[in-house]
Amino acid sequence: MTMFLGLMGIVGLILTIYAFKIAPDVKDCDSKTQNALRGLLVMGVIMLSVSSTLFACGMNNAYRGLANVFIVLMLIVGITTISLSSIIHGACEKARGDTPALITVSVIVTVMTGGFLMYKGYKSVKGNNQKMAF
Repeated sequence: MTMFLGLMGIVGLILTIYAFKIAPDVKDCDSKTQNALRGLLVMGVIMLSVSSTLFACGMNNAYRGLANVFIVLMLIVGITTISLSSIIHGACEKARGDTPALITVSVIVTVMTGGFLMYKGYKSVKGNNQKMAF
């Protein structure tokens, strides 16, 4: 879980930096694209702040339930970031040089989070089956 939180914090930092980097390119585009950029910035800050907070507080047993909520939140953030990056890529020609990297990072986040959720689900089901077997 610690490695997952570290990776999500790094990805949040990357998204935040890219949002600031492409802001001048999106300035001349329509309001829908500018709102997508603002949303992208918010998603990056959410990833960075939540993972940093969980790192700072430590991952003891009191935060295990919160960690599961965090994993689902990261899946939602990853999917939303893919959508926002695609909107920026499609609507603003000046920003098309940087958006493939954003889309790639967002897909990686979504795949990592989905894979981690499936792993936790598999572990949970496997553990319950062993308890039920006599």
